[in-house]
Amino acid sequence: PESGRGLEEEVVERAFEQAKGVFAGTAWSGAERFGVDDAPVRERAAASSTSGEGWSATLFGYGHYARTCVLPVVREWATVSCIHEVDPALHDASLDVTWDTSPHWREHETPDVALIAGYHHTHAPLAASAARRGCAVVVEKPVATTHEELDALLDAARAHGTPVFAAFQKRYAQETEWLREDLALSGADTPCDYACIIHEIALPERHWYLWPASGSRLLSNGC
Repeated sequence: PESGRGLEEEVVERAFEQAKGVFAGTAWSGAERFGVDDAPVRERAAASSTSGEGWSATLFGYGHYARTCVLPVVREWATVSCIHEVDPALHDASLDVTWDTSPHWREHETPDVALIAGYHHTHAPLAASAARRGCAVVVEKPVATTHEELDALLDAARAHGTPVFAAFQKRYAQETEWLREDLALSGADTPCDYACIIHEIALPERHWYLWPASGSRLLSNGC
């Protein structure tokens, strides 16, 4: 449902019937499909403890970037009390946080800080909603996937006076230091031209970077 690509009904029906055949003779053979328009179940598992130091924060997305870049840094100044992750298989029971499979804000959620690091097309809408709630916003790249999303985010931030910070991966940290040194040596009026060649492995056909909702691979990786 998040991809922006419609379900191929015939393919899904064929796969379902094949699965029932595999489990013939078991209780699974009587399984029935829900309609494709049925609302998915959204679960929320509350943390055993809600105490913490610093600002309160809610994180959207528990992927690689959130685990390796966001949480290690954020823990120094804020307490992440809730993580929204639509895939329950990624929920980590060792973390004493509230886990929520809803891709949207719950009505009662008003943390001090919103950390947005989920699917790319959800960044701007979630950030705009956070701004309207009065939360400071830290949003991973890309900040938005369409001009309309960006306009809505900027309008919400301006209207409610909430700060929005764009968080980018530090994959070019060394090159950034060189650029700062060159600019300082040459002066502000001397142009500097830097280019990077990025080599990447091919992505699977249905990888979420290639979803229609994500815009394009260039947009997804364009730092």
